[in-house]
Amino acid sequence: MLTLVEQKAKRSASFPQVLMETLSALGAQCRWAACNIYSTQNEVAAALAEGGFSVFAWKGESEDDFWWCIDRCVNVEGWQPNMVHILVDACT
Repeated sequence: MLTLVEQKAKRSASFPQVLMETLSALGAQCRWAACNIYSTQNEVAAALAEGGFSVFAWKGESEDDFWWCIDRCVNVEGWQPNMVHILVDACT
């Protein structure tokens, strides 16, 4: 049986986008850094950024860019992550 988030993701652009929107609607403060430098969906990253999410990812980023994005995502003054979610099937 699919969860509500999975059902919504099947009808929309991206599971990470739906997950972040859902968690945000439940009160979470979400930020996104891509875990796969080769498959980041720029249109999803743009949609999340337009929706007010902090996004640190773009398709084709170098390894140095990747680590810069991770650093900017989690090392922010006044913001403390309390959960890191990794979509394992999307990692390389």
